[in-house]
Amino acid sequence: MRDASQLLWHSIMNTYQIGSHDREPVRYVIVHNRFLGKEGDVFLVDKARLPGVIDISLSQEVESPAYSYSVTCEDKDGLLSPDYFRGKTPGLEAFRGHLVSPWKGQLQANSKIEIHFGYGDQIVRVMTGLIDEVAVNAEAQTITLSGRSMYKRMIDNTVRPYEDSKHLLPDASMTLPDALERAFDYAGLIFKGIPIIDEQSGEEFLIGEPMGLRGETYDTVIKPLVNSVFHYFYELPDGTVEQRELPRFSQKVEAVFTVDDEMHLTALEYKYDDTEIYGTVIVESNRMADAYSSSFLTDKILNGERREVVIEYPWANTSFKRKLAALAYITRMLYKVRTVTITIPANPLLELYDPIRIQEKISTVSSNYHIRSIDYNFNSGGFTQTLGCSINAGFEKTEVPPPPVTDFPDVESSTKKVTLGIWDNGGVDLDIITIRLNGKLVQSNLVLDSTAELISLTLKKGVNVIEFIGVSAGASADLTASMFLEDENKKLLTPTEVILNMPRGDKVNDLGYYQGTKPVRKWVVDYV
Repeated sequence: MRDASQLLWHSIMNTYQIGSHDREPVRYVIVHNRFLGKEGDVFLVDKARLPGVIDISLSQEVESPAYSYSVTCEDKDGLLSPDYFRGKTPGLEAFRGHLVSPWKGQLQANSKIEIHFGYGDQIVRVMTGLIDEVAVNAEAQTITLSGRSMYKRMIDNTVRPYEDSKHLLPDASMTLPDALERAFDYAGLIFKGIPIIDEQSGEEFLIGEPMGLRGETYDTVIKPLVNSVFHYFYELPDGTVEQRELPRFSQKVEAVFTVDDEMHLTALEYKYDDTEIYGTVIVESNRMADAYSSSFLTDKILNGERREVVIEYPWANTSFKRKLAALAYITRMLYKVRTVTITIPANPLLELYDPIRIQEKISTVSSNYHIRSIDYNFNSGGFTQTLGCSINAGFEKTEVPPPPVTDFPDVESSTKKVTLGIWDNGGVDLDIITIRLNGKLVQSNLVLDSTAELISLTLKKGVNVIEFIGVSAGASADLTASMFLEDENKKLLTPTEVILNMPRGDKVNDLGYYQGTKPVRKWVVDYV
């Protein structure tokens, strides 16, 4: 759920969309100047608010990161039309002053826009996107813009192969995060990825085979990759795409918003569906196959009917990876089994996958759901939102994972913040490491020096894992370093310095950089 002020929350919680007490719904469509910095630019600003907006519809669903939208606004005398020119204005109308329009040529395919929603003076941006189509209705003097969010570039743009290769991703030993990063970079989008680690080997997932031929779209290439590792893409309001772990919900999950049937619900519809639902998923890779079943789907939904599906993922080359791929597939099926669609006064803070609580009008039972689709409608009838939701049921209890393996002595901290000190304890020869905390990047490509580099870490309650990934062993010998940890009170948590060692081996290039799978060392820290 997006952050917001208390004033906006107050407006959202009220069903009366009136012009007092910050309850009047507002919308802003911001258009970016496509001619900025070019000769003849008459727009003169980097972006401006689109005038005369009549209505807006905006849709988002989990099956695709791309939002779709439609904006209709007044186009009096054709001032917003892409091909507006002075001669289009009849002579008798010239005295109105409509001889020049700064909007000439602005509203065209691939122009960038932003959509903001809110109440009163409180607004939030919900989407940044590009125009697909411009439709001018000369009779009604309106113009309609249709398009999608920035992920459109991944769906429409075709692959540009890597230099001297016929593939976008030519190296079968390339890690999934690196593959995703390249695809988004080539498509022209900002991407924030997260590590994908094989818990059995401690190594990152590899793509398994060259991928991405000329003519394929970026989305076609990378979508199966992320779907198979229990992750998904989510586009932020500014157009940045994040990689997130697929949540597994239950009725115990705390709702971020409660839908009151008396205050909020204006429509509610249930749907039960067993099409394309399978009780067993078989995952194949390199002629190896593993089968995984859901007793909930087989017994509760399919009534014991035998249904199996076979999926092939070349990168799922271990039992753990195949299990993760099957779990992701089964989870997505669970999302479709029982759904409910509701219409409420719009809450622009809600996001896909948010858990919400709905008081059902028919059964009068209050249950947890999570959001699968969001449709905004802003018109003369008000500002409403239709949510497609899935019941939080059938997500079976999984085994508690074993404690993570540590390569160094266990450490306990009584403070949330600790400081890591790390330095090259041998000859300084450009040893380089990357550091992650609980899977999130802390320091990338840190060059070790003889003086300790001090790195601040914020721990979560319980077990924390600091990962050290070897990037380069430098000019000679192994990658070696000394380390210490101290808490907020400057108290050393390690009685002596801790030694980090990663053998140089024979998988380094002339500059000492590790090739293929990089060495990883883990340090477990308990925040008690």
